[in-house]
Order: sequence, then C-alpha cells, then structure tokens
Amino acid sequence: MAKTGKLTILNVDDNEIGLYTKSRILKQAGYTVLEAQSGSEALRLAEEVKPQLVLLDVRLPDMHGFEVCQRIKSTASTAQIMVLHISATYNDKEYRVRSLEGGADAYISEPIEAEELLANVNALLRLWRA
Repeated sequence: MAKTGKLTILNVDDNEIGLYTKSRILKQAGYTVLEAQSGSEALRLAEEVKPQLVLLDVRLPDMHGFEVCQRIKSTASTAQIMVLHISATYNDKEYRVRSLEGGADAYISEPIEAEELLANVNALLRLWRA
C-alpha cells in the first residue's frame, strides 16, 4: 500500500491518451496511480510495488495482456493483486471468457464512462479488502 494510506492502482496501457485519461479519473477519485506502457514494465512494477489492483489493457506492444495477467496471478508474491482487464479491441465474448478464465477478476470494454470505470474499480477493491 502507498505510504499515504491510499490504495494503489497500476494503470497499464500503451495508448498515451487512454493512459492519461484513466489515470486522471483514478487520481481524482483519491487513488495513488502508477503507470506502465508495456507488459514487462507492468510485471516489474507489480512485483516491486504490489498494487492492490492492475487496470490492464489487453493489447500491449511486447506481450499480450492475457499473459501479463496469468503471470501476475501465478506468482505467489503478486497473486492477491486484483486484475481488471480493459480493451477497446478484444470485445468479443471469447476474449472476455478467456480473460476471466485466465485469472482476471473482471473485464470491461472501452469506451467506458468515468462512473462505470470507478464503479468497477471500487467493486474489485471491496473484494480485495474482504
């Protein structure tokens, strides 16, 4: 957890506008937000910082978000981190099912309104606290 007592979210997106927009929404809601633009950077930060939640884009430049999620969830030191997959590209049922069966705690499609993003984040963090 962040030193300020705020919950920490790792926002992973290779699209700079999407990264900025989601980070701003989360920061305005009072969360500490870290950012990554690749799967390898996300895995490093997840291991080093142990955020409570990773907002994880499915399509990343160096590896698929499904692989990033699987590696987070299969590593003992990071398995408790909640993963919220988000995608503007992979929105078919097969991808949502693959994501959830692969370890993601939730899956949402973009575009998404700020209120819906925060509702999903808040719901997952309630589960994390439990």
